[in-house]
Amino acid sequence: MANNKKKNQNRNSNTTNNYRNNSNKYSRYQKNEDKYNDDLDATVNLDTSFIEARGKNRKKVVEKALENNRKEFENLQREERKEKSNSSLHLIIVLLVCLCVGLIGFDIYYFTNINDNKPRKEIIYKEQKVVEEVVDENILFLGDSLTHRYDLSKYYEKFNVVNSGIDGNKTSDILSDMKARVYDYNPSKVVLLIGINDLCGDVSGEEVVKNIGEIVKLIKENRPYAKIYLESIYPINKTVDDKINGYVRDFSISNDDIVDINKKLESLAKDENITYIDMFNELVDSDGNLKLEYTEEGLHMSDDGYDKITEVLIKYIKEND
Repeated sequence: MANNKKKNQNRNSNTTNNYRNNSNKYSRYQKNEDKYNDDLDATVNLDTSFIEARGKNRKKVVEKALENNRKEFENLQREERKEKSNSSLHLIIVLLVCLCVGLIGFDIYYFTNINDNKPRKEIIYKEQKVVEEVVDENILFLGDSLTHRYDLSKYYEKFNVVNSGIDGNKTSDILSDMKARVYDYNPSKVVLLIGINDLCGDVSGEEVVKNIGEIVKLIKENRPYAKIYLESIYPINKTVDDKINGYVRDFSISNDDIVDINKKLESLAKDENITYIDMFNELVDSDGNLKLEYTEEGLHMSDDGYDKITEVLIKYIKEND
């Protein structure tokens, strides 16, 4: 009778210990789950919108990131179970072999220690900066006066567009103010047009291409989920016509020079895996000059010019919309 009572006590003690062990495992995973959910909540509640309706895709992107993390978590669990199963099977086989040759004592110690020294793969949620994936659904037009004078709200009224063009800007001006010009808007797309003011001044074509490359790389590094569209430098018109302003004729740059630089920009876009838009050939006449109907004075665009530019750009603006 006393022995049966003692056995029951031992059985109850073992059951309690198993329950506590399982509870501790569950608690550990539950804490990871709770921590992850808290971090995610903090991310989702982070509001970087600056205009109404900006974050229409925020929920979708966050849910996608969460789902990817959960799938990875499940895969790691399956992998760990598989590794444990393979390890146990391997140990059993080795023990049986060792038993046959009388080396069981040595090999139990040896293989057990090998298994103990093998680094365990901890099953944790992959730490992702979800906030970096949650881009604001807006399209940023970045450039100089050609961008600044582009009436984006007129042409893209169904889209969230941002005009980050400033009259007279050169590539160096954008490089020195990337945060205010690009990062603060957290764009989903960036349409970049810059360089004509450099070329009309004292900046070499090589320097222009180099600076544009730096702008592209900085956008990719700081807003890696933004899609970048690099426009070719637009043509100019220096012909003798009443419509053409004299200051344009004084530019040292020619359309042939612009063609050469655009070839380098196209190569840059290919190397950086971004989209190159050849607007130059969309705007020139048969003589290789900016069409008179597309310009106000030989450099800036007329309404007809912007109509044509929009006709070319709209398919990229709608891309994946």
